[in-house]
Amino acid sequence: MNRFEEDYKKYIKQFFPEETPDKCEYLNDLWNFCGCSCYYESVRAVKEVLLYCKQEHETRNYDEMVGAKFFMLYWATQQDYIEHGSGVIGSWLTDLGKELLEFIETIEDL
Repeated sequence: MNRFEEDYKKYIKQFFPEETPDKCEYLNDLWNFCGCSCYYESVRAVKEVLLYCKQEHETRNYDEMVGAKFFMLYWATQQDYIEHGSGVIGSWLTDLGKELLEFIETIEDL
């Protein structure tokens, strides 16, 4: 079981003993995002960036990383999900980022 799965179980026990919250809701709380019910969209955006960083450099489409997606690379770096050398566009997943992607991939309909 990875860190996110363990933390999710603790989150349920502490805040939702009578019900099971959505994993996307848990992640939005973890990231201190507001609770405006756009849980899936924010997790989908993070997943997209993590999948990009998982790709081999030769297969990446660097042109797609503009605007908000480019900003998300910096956010993911601050969260220690990715790291980079000379340029954020060439980022790769950290162990924590791999665990997060594994956790996100268990969410149905995402």
